[in-house]
Amino acid sequence: MTSRTTASTRGCSGRCSFSAMAVGRGAKGAGRHADRRAVEGMWKNQGMRPKIRIGLVQMTCSEDPRRTWKKRWRASGKRRARGTDCVFTGAVPIAILLPEEDATQFELAEAIPGPSTETMGKIARETGTVVVASVFERRAAGVYHNTAAVLNADGTLVGIYRKMHIPDDPLYYEKFYFTPGDLGFRNFETAYGRIGVLVCWDQWYPERRG
Repeated sequence: MTSRTTASTRGCSGRCSFSAMAVGRGAKGAGRHADRRAVEGMWKNQGMRPKIRIGLVQMTCSEDPRRTWKKRWRASGKRRARGTDCVFTGAVPIAILLPEEDATQFELAEAIPGPSTETMGKIARETGTVVVASVFERRAAGVYHNTAAVLNADGTLVGIYRKMHIPDDPLYYEKFYFTPGDLGFRNFETAYGRIGVLVCWDQWYPERRG
């Protein structure tokens, strides 16, 4: 027995979003890492459907990463206080990048692991939530991705997903900044269950259901 939850939120630009498909759920607290089949059998016997509570963060962004991290930290803490298991941040710094082709903006990109994943890992550990955070990733010189990093509730980096489908429209010059992802469609085991992460346009393509 599995539970499937889908959620999406528009990013800072009002255009980009995360989508998440969550399948199954692990037990909380000391039993968090218990065998999922046993846990799901317990839910089935009790006539219950496992659920994952998802919190979506939408906020204004800053070219100063430290200011953005602080806002994410506060927002994640508020959502955890409301019982959220997984927090999804908006697409950062997409709103800053896309309106024009500006090579100086590549200076905002960073490696993974890097400052953003380190900071968001601290947020995840402090709040006890799974955090899916947007990162402008610099994989190599001249190779950049719109990437979602998955941080477990203990702060560890579970994995990353790189946006596969890159559109290009007026005021959204994504092809100038982003290389299509090379990792395929992935799912990740977390403290609160297995989740599949998509970024923006990827949610409209049928191969993600495979």
